Amino acid sequence: MAYKKNLVSVIVPHYNYSHYIDQCLGSILKQKYKKFEIIIVDDYSKEEEYQKMLDIVNQHRENTKNNIFIYRNDKNLGLTLTRNEGVNKSQGEFILFLDPDDNIEELFLTKTVKTLKENSEIGFAYVNTKYFGAENKVFSQPEYNFYRLINAGNFISYCSLIRKKAFIESGGFNLENWSYLEDYELSIRLGLKGWYGKLVPEVLFNYYVHEDSAIHSGFTAEAQKLFYAYFIKKYPELYPEQLQLEANKILQNVPENFMSLSKSENERWWNEWKKNH
Repeated sequence: MAYKKNLVSVIVPHYNYSHYIDQCLGSILKQKYKKFEIIIVDDYSKEEEYQKMLDIVNQHRENTKNNIFIYRNDKNLGLTLTRNEGVNKSQGEFILFLDPDDNIEELFLTKTVKTLKENSEIGFAYVNTKYFGAENKVFSQPEYNFYRLINAGNFISYCSLIRKKAFIESGGFNLENWSYLEDYELSIRLGLKGWYGKLVPEVLFNYYVHEDSAIHSGFTAEAQKLFYAYFIKKYPELYPEQLQLEANKILQNVPENFMSLSKSENERWWNEWKKNH
């Protein structure tokens, strides 16, 4: 896939979040590093939400020389496929995923682009995270270690600057994953191809925690052990046989395609399943 050197493609998936996207776009347009494009992919929002988003974007277009592109899915595809659509439309050497309710500090691109330019063997650069909204705290993320990543779980924010070459060589997102720890799985897939990460130890990413966030409740929060069991089963070359046997036990009586189902589809069987486990 061809790209424009030094260009960052900021990919913003949108689904009925027009009331958040203004602050997201504002944080991108305030970046000190100016060589970027913004790609918004709407995941078939309600028409009213889509129009509101268009109005907000057009206001920003009047005040910037940077390209802001808008694409719309013809049906609801979920977060993983929507982000992937953005990658397919991107022209940059680097990719950054940013959800509309989150934002980045003005030196985010400056610091992360510099890190990737100075370390050609590195696949992505990640930063420390500040939670705001329902939670207010700073998560100081540890230095990168692939062994720790696959054995202790995720410690890397989805909002990391990724080298497009690394994304492509790793196979990118697992498109069978609706949106369950899809950023963690991408980090695994990058590491499998030798594309490791590097921490920029500064708080440059702001993550909005909703009152009903997946962090707190619902299928996504409660079914974590199923997701990790799925990864162990899908990437057996990374895990000992004993862990694979345990993963198979955990996934007994779980729909084989549960990772590709939407949250609402999974909740139909989940409430019954958890009574017995």
